[in-house]
Amino acid sequence: AREQCRQHFWKAHEERKAIINARYEEKSRSAIKPITIPQTTFQAQNSSTKQRIPLPTSLNDAYKEIIGNRTVHQPRAMAITEIQPPFKIIDVNKAWVDLCGFSREQAVGATIKTLLHGPETNLEVAQSLVSRLVDVDTFDESEAVVVNYRSDCKKFRNHVRVGALRDEKSGNVTHFVGVFCKLRDDLNDEFYANV
Repeated sequence: AREQCRQHFWKAHEERKAIINARYEEKSRSAIKPITIPQTTFQAQNSSTKQRIPLPTSLNDAYKEIIGNRTVHQPRAMAITEIQPPFKIIDVNKAWVDLCGFSREQAVGATIKTLLHGPETNLEVAQSLVSRLVDVDTFDESEAVVVNYRSDCKKFRNHVRVGALRDEKSGNVTHFVGVFCKLRDDLNDEFYANV
């Protein structure tokens, strides 16, 4: 059953790769504006606004959070990536490993796309998230809700926040950071409508 799951995943991966390449070629021929994703906060069930923990703004801040919590589970799953496509993963924390099911060794050097995307992942939303992040002069942070897949091929709804990590002295972007949060399946889409 596990081998069938892998074969299904890789077949879907190859199909998505062909679609993405075709879209990329089409996009390079004509200027297509990326989808805009509203910057909003979650509303709690009792309608009071949850406090958001800010994203790290430097690589040192991100590593303090990752290394400080590598063996202890915390609710904030985090990955650090390169700033150049294909945005290879530099490091992940224990919460990311627990959420996504991949080991740290499997994640480092891979991409979020190859690990987490599956048949129901909305590639336009994911591409828009990346497009906004790459435009670091306009946006320091972006977010979206996407369907992702764990290593065991189980899908989950994922609230993804991505941001730029800047050098503390020069202010130049050195890496990107992603914070991942699994959305509860027992809540309807209306609960997450403002995300």
